Amino acid sequence: ETIMCADRCQSDCRVYHTPTSRCYSPPVLFPNDPGWSIFDILDEIPILPAHRSWQASPSPQHSSAPPTNFLRYIFSSTNGTCQGDATDAFQLPLDECVGPFGAPRPWGNFSLAPEADLITEEK
Repeated sequence: ETIMCADRCQSDCRVYHTPTSRCYSPPVLFPNDPGWSIFDILDEIPILPAHRSWQASPSPQHSSAPPTNFLRYIFSSTNGTCQGDATDAFQLPLDECVGPFGAPRPWGNFSLAPEADLITEEK
């Protein structure tokens, strides 16, 4: 889940349910939204297998902690294929306000949400 806000994660926020471990085209998922670029994105959780187990069934036998960051790769492709090598990559924290990025909502907070639908909503 990606939350983008106008003022340090405090106001004028929008919530975007973005996929992990799957390439996506922001203009396809969020048409006419100026908060996103036209370039394909791939978000990956470095310890995804452990996290999936932890999230799906937290139990005393499973000692893995949830991840604290994720990797966001940007590609020059614009059709949801993430073709070629990534043109940019960022390691971003989960559950922390980070920024600034670009207008109109330069601040963001990223978190893992259980298999959410790909929609946006006002916050």
